[in-house]
Amino acid sequence: MKGEREYWGTETEGENIYNSPIQYGVHQDGAVEPEPAWPLTASETYTVHLFRWISLEPEQFQLMGIMEFTVSG
Repeated sequence: MKGEREYWGTETEGENIYNSPIQYGVHQDGAVEPEPAWPLTASETYTVHLFRWISLEPEQFQLMGIMEFTVSG
């Protein structure tokens, strides 16, 4: 996310199936893409939030990490 805008989202429905590396705009088989990837701007800094799915009822996630990156131009 940059500011309050979500630039891309990918998630699973009830399973933690992601493997490293996760690449912007590419979601793994079995995942859904609630927010398609928007183009990123060179020299801009963005923040990634990674959550792990915990339960469906109640819906719970655990924040695993936050990282900033700058798009090279």
